[in-house]
Amino acid sequence: MLGSRVLLLAPAPALAPYVHAFALRRPCAQAAPLPALQRFPAQWRGALSLVSEGTLLDGHSGAAVGRAEFCGPRLRPGLRRYRGEPVVTTVLSQPGVLGAWLGPQRAPALEARVPAEALLGAAETQALLRLIHPGDSPAQQVWRLEQWLLERLQGLSVLPLWPPAVFDWAGFDVAGWAAQLGCSARQLQRRVQALQGLSPKPLLRVLRMQHCLRLLHRPGQPAQGALVQLEQIAQASGYCDGAHMARELRALTGSSPQSLRELLQRGDPRPWIQEPLLQPGLSAPGARAAA
Repeated sequence: MLGSRVLLLAPAPALAPYVHAFALRRPCAQAAPLPALQRFPAQWRGALSLVSEGTLLDGHSGAAVGRAEFCGPRLRPGLRRYRGEPVVTTVLSQPGVLGAWLGPQRAPALEARVPAEALLGAAETQALLRLIHPGDSPAQQVWRLEQWLLERLQGLSVLPLWPPAVFDWAGFDVAGWAAQLGCSARQLQRRVQALQGLSPKPLLRVLRMQHCLRLLHRPGQPAQGALVQLEQIAQASGYCDGAHMARELRALTGSSPQSLRELLQRGDPRPWIQEPLLQPGLSAPGARAAA
């Protein structure tokens, strides 16, 4: 983790149906200081966040983020303020997992944060927080968290909510989404509503935005012809034109396409485009590369 305060780890194979990635934020003397206010794009994955040290503040309300919280999908940019050097471990779940695990009526709704105690109980939440031992490496901490999750998630039945791949974003819509899953648009509507708490259309906006961020991240884009390239990226991402892409990206990330391209090519893009770095084994704490 030299040079960065954020590490995005893929889960071990046994957890891959349930967990997309572990996002670790740790102090790092070699990295640039954290900004006072940090922005994150909208996302449709549920999450479980553990704050072991320091303090996180919600950038919108100024309220402190709980030590252990479940979070629902978010259709607006997320804002975070930091106090001290926070140690944060976030489990980004696969789509629909929180709804299947916690129950559709109990899983956090759109934009909602729910204290883990309300869903797991006080004793279970304290046991969960104790998995992040201050003196241990991130590898050891994540390995223990994986064991805890496996005990609770392995064998959980989760209906698929997203096809393995989309090859033509320019022509992709809710009907195409349903067809790739082998169901009707109405069945997809009910499935997504039950497990995610909202309809497919707003989720498709977020997924299209994530695809666009991947294209904007491609290194080596020359300054000359930048406007033409942005139009091409807009078309490849399924937007009507560059103006449509700019409106959507501002709504979902808070930034313009050009600003986003500079940000993604300047630093580590993984926290923005949610691409995990490693996929280590689960056999022992030493199986993960030291972070």
